[in-house]
Amino acid sequence: MISIASLNASQFAQYAKTPKLWLFIFSMIFAVVIHKTHAAYLYPDHAYLGFPYVPMGLMEWLFIVISILLVSWSLPTNFMRPSGIILFMMYVIVFIPTLVITLATEEAPIKKYGLSLSALTAGHLILLHATQKSGRAPENELKDKAMQNHALVFAALVLICAGYLLYAFWDSINFVGLSGTYAQREAGRSSNLLEAYTQTYLAFVFAPALLSIGLIRKNPLSVVLALGGFFLMYSITAERTVFLLPVVMILAFLVFRSRISHATWMLITLAAISMLFALSITFRSTSTFANLLALYLVFRTFSVPGAMLWQYQEVFSEYGYTFWSHVRGISSFVSSPGALDGDEHWPELGRIVAKHLLDLDINSNANLFAYDGVAGAGAWGILFMSVLLTLWLIALDKLSRGFEPLFPVLIAIPLGLVLINGPFFTAMMSFGGLFWLFFFFFSRHRQVAQKIQ
Repeated sequence: MISIASLNASQFAQYAKTPKLWLFIFSMIFAVVIHKTHAAYLYPDHAYLGFPYVPMGLMEWLFIVISILLVSWSLPTNFMRPSGIILFMMYVIVFIPTLVITLATEEAPIKKYGLSLSALTAGHLILLHATQKSGRAPENELKDKAMQNHALVFAALVLICAGYLLYAFWDSINFVGLSGTYAQREAGRSSNLLEAYTQTYLAFVFAPALLSIGLIRKNPLSVVLALGGFFLMYSITAERTVFLLPVVMILAFLVFRSRISHATWMLITLAAISMLFALSITFRSTSTFANLLALYLVFRTFSVPGAMLWQYQEVFSEYGYTFWSHVRGISSFVSSPGALDGDEHWPELGRIVAKHLLDLDINSNANLFAYDGVAGAGAWGILFMSVLLTLWLIALDKLSRGFEPLFPVLIAIPLGLVLINGPFFTAMMSFGGLFWLFFFFFSRHRQVAQKIQ
């Protein structure tokens, strides 16, 4: 590795032009902004939700600098494969906030959380280096010529799901504002597995797929039908993620179609988020919009995922690790922790954490590194889940080769959002993680068979 101290002026000027160095600098700015936000907003307003605050010392900042340097230098600067966009989303929404928030929760935090945070850093390095070898296909590889057929299939699936949900939830459908979301979620709660799977697959698989195809093929009908699916799902469950998901996907499509490099967009993203953090916290007491931005962007989108690692470690290091007994199927031959036998919330780990740590009746759902990793087996659990995620991402990258490049990338966005806010095994079964592997596998084989004929 080049030592910056040994560079002369011209060499340093050339070295400073590398996007990785700027990515590290912008990431550190974001880290500082998060820490300031923790002190000025999260602790005063949300301490009871798991945001204690202790100013960090030199050792904590050194830990953050080294961790961010290692991971930022390993990030891909091209999003044109599913793993690239998912890992960047995790880096910004999970990795950096987790480092900064965890190391400001108590005195001498490295002694308690250093091993888990080191595992989180190592896990990201495993993810980044392993998936970089599963890059895009060469230009002469088989291309997807069945996009129109796929559009028809996904349109039919959207209509079938929408029809069933209209029948099942007709009396409870209601488009509500921010103040009515919790009541509407209760009204739209699924009562059986069929309703649950129909809801998640419409919102996170079929509608995103149809929207992606509509954008790529410039087909207004597909776009409108997909947006109708999102609208229906929000009217049933009032999930803000469902409302914002098509907006994020459309913006991502425009970004990928622009002539600006992906590395530049990464810097713009970090700079924009840092600026929004600072503005919303500064003006939240005088501006309703800034206050909403602080609540929904700063607190719920970034800070809550960042606070989950230490909360899950506090609970499951005391009550015992689950060794994935909270996962359906594994629970048949692995027992739950003895201290949690008979717990009314088992196996909902988010509710268990909220009850035992915060004394609240809420669901502190978490990303896969906390929910499946820390709760499963501590630091070793984080590494294990990193390996599982790596294998899935490599499979997704390889099986999606040869398709129109933007399609696999766009459908990866909802998968990334699910992994940021939920467990890995749920993402695989209920939100399309395994579905997309089968879809790309069988689509490729069908195309190969048609080409041979």
